Amino acid sequence: MTELEANNLLDKITYSMENIPFISYAAVIENPTMKGRFLIEYGIVLNNTENFIYGAYQQCNIVDWAESPNTPKELLNYAKNSTLDFSQRNISLDEPFMKKIPFVEDLITEKTKYFSHITSGVEALNCNHRLSFEQHDLLKSGYSIGSRTTHYKGGTIGAFFQLIDDNSIYAITNQHVIGDRSSSQSKNEKVCHPAVGHTLDYEDEQARDIGWVKKLIINEDMDVGIVEISTEEVENIKSGHPEASDKYTRIISPEVGDIVFKYGINTKETNGKIISKNASCRVWYDHNGSRESLIMKNQIMVENMKADCGDSGSIVYNSNMEVLGLLFARDRRAKRAFFTSITKIFSNDNGNNINDQPPYNFKKFI
Repeated sequence: MTELEANNLLDKITYSMENIPFISYAAVIENPTMKGRFLIEYGIVLNNTENFIYGAYQQCNIVDWAESPNTPKELLNYAKNSTLDFSQRNISLDEPFMKKIPFVEDLITEKTKYFSHITSGVEALNCNHRLSFEQHDLLKSGYSIGSRTTHYKGGTIGAFFQLIDDNSIYAITNQHVIGDRSSSQSKNEKVCHPAVGHTLDYEDEQARDIGWVKKLIINEDMDVGIVEISTEEVENIKSGHPEASDKYTRIISPEVGDIVFKYGINTKETNGKIISKNASCRVWYDHNGSRESLIMKNQIMVENMKADCGDSGSIVYNSNMEVLGLLFARDRRAKRAFFTSITKIFSNDNGNNINDQPPYNFKKFI
């Protein structure tokens, strides 16, 4: 398919995801064996029996490809990077479920439209209660942040920034880190460091207030929370990367093939490669003991970037310290991470002020 045809097909798949619960995500990617041709990579969440059969199927094919001198190297590398684990057991190819799975060898034909593999589901990366963090005198990107009143929430401070014609200092994270989807949470609710859910004994006094909620946005386009930093805390901000003196420089658009990094409170700095600029995903959120989902569209998909609970709200940047986006979810088994392009949230010109809808008039990172 051409890229336009693939994007149009993804629109139809995304629309169908409301009624097809086993599709975890779908994304337009370049065919690894045909430069300039595209297909849909999609993840499917299956039951245990089907997972076993599918894993064994992929293992058999990878062994066959590795032994064949005619195997395209790009296809073999893609398959290895797309699957977390494989089964070595023998199974019958007559299993009914096997007949539902498109043969991966079809990737090298012009007719191919899909590549599928099993996933664990796309999950938001909010508070991990097994983690605990001390309160720091300085505030840095990559540190723990959360709502003062919603103790099961928590995540990562992405970065500090200013807007044009606005003297306030803000921090960016995800809505699900500091907000509550089920409430009419208003602005000015207190935000603290570390998140109360990240303190050793869930004690309020172990966290200090650093500001208040300024903006909460969660929809099919983005999951964004903006905190206005209090005047008392502004002098405590440590600029730039949490473990280096480098400062984040500017915002740029993400591109397929970019090697990108994130720094989160759980897995620290990890990296991966952008393989899609147009991904739809069904994101699962933990909400006060229950799970809710939201289908998000036009997101960026990264392969092999390690991310885990607590890393939500991390900014995504490159080796030049240019910021490309805001991390919000991952699929553990498929080894995929998802982020929103920073150019949806900020604009270098013709943006809005903080009281309107994004993109906002970006000035600089602090």
